[in-house]
Amino acid sequence: MFTGHVREVGTVVAADQAHIVVSAPEVAAAAPGSICLNGVGLSVVRSGHEPDLLEAGLSAETRRRSTLDRLEIGPIPGPGDRHGTRPHVPVDLAAGTGTGVSAAERAATVRRLAHPRSRPDDFLRPGHVFPPAARPGGLSERAGHTEATVAMCVATGLPPVGVCREVMNSDGTMATAADLELAALRWGLPPLDVDDLRRHL
Repeated sequence: MFTGHVREVGTVVAADQAHIVVSAPEVAAAAPGSICLNGVGLSVVRSGHEPDLLEAGLSAETRRRSTLDRLEIGPIPGPGDRHGTRPHVPVDLAAGTGTGVSAAERAATVRRLAHPRSRPDDFLRPGHVFPPAARPGGLSERAGHTEATVAMCVATGLPPVGVCREVMNSDGTMATAADLELAALRWGLPPLDVDDLRRHL
């Protein structure tokens, strides 16, 4: 079952559109998080609403807001991309000492984004970690990889923040589902179709 793999290892492969997904608490500069942070393609943090923060002592009003709303990370002005993605201002962890670009620094930024006690002043804006927002209705509203990333994290009891990377081939073309199925075997990660995820959840 994918939920067990996400909880134990943190990473699955969305094989229908060639994305790699890792839950934010599991992101590290070492594998498996390094596949998302260091592979070819753009790594983005996918963020959703926070249904489980009452246990962390936060108010119901805070819980109803998305992670990005709570951290005061606003949307990038403009109509967005042609696929309905909702990009927000990129951030770096304020406590870092470098440029924020290294895999270790980006991993630290991602883990702090997922922490229930993170605060707006924990982050510098703009930075190098790009956080699109999931739709409030999740996969029932939009069958995108942002929503799928958040849905996988929430389904396993993890914070609604994960990293999703669209993968390129070495020749610069975007990887197909067939390409990524081979890569999943090489990396030892389970493939998962977004439509299958919608049916499962």
